[in-house]
Amino acid sequence: MACEEPETSTQEPAEHRARCLICRTAITWIDCPTGGWWAHDTHPGDDHNAIPIPVSDTPLGAAVARVDAALTVEADHERAARLYALLIRLSAAEFEFTDGAALVPARTAHPEA
Repeated sequence: MACEEPETSTQEPAEHRARCLICRTAITWIDCPTGGWWAHDTHPGDDHNAIPIPVSDTPLGAAVARVDAALTVEADHERAARLYALLIRLSAAEFEFTDGAALVPARTAHPEA
């Protein structure tokens, strides 16, 4: 039995909201008795899957958050591209070291989402 996607509410709990690692736009956790999935609030034109930016209490998780914050305010395109590449590398390491960090809502609360 497939789960139906509920309407996105602006009142979602923080642990059910994050930002996509690929496009850095808002995503929401869609809960389902058979599991769940992350979905973009606004569907991207390139049809990539929603992958939450990993957030954890580890030093590596803190580094991911700092790079993400720096990328948010970076105006220089070339520097932003380097920061984004660093964000992807750090995030990949965080996923590996924490055995799936950011794949479930309880571990991905993101205050800016």
